[in-house]
Amino acid sequence: MSEERLKPGLIIISGPSGGGKDSVMREVIEATGAKQIITYCVGREPREGEVEGIEN
Repeated sequence: MSEERLKPGLIIISGPSGGGKDSVMREVIEATGAKQIITYCVGREPREGEVEGIEN
């Protein structure tokens, strides 16, 4: 990647559970040097063993 500065932006990655969203995020962060700020939103009850605010 060139040394020019990236403009601030927003990337939304949406998909089903197990669809590879975290893998895509890691690749984007590695390729761009972007900062990682993530907000997850689910419309279901927590699964067994899930703890709010803790990524598995």
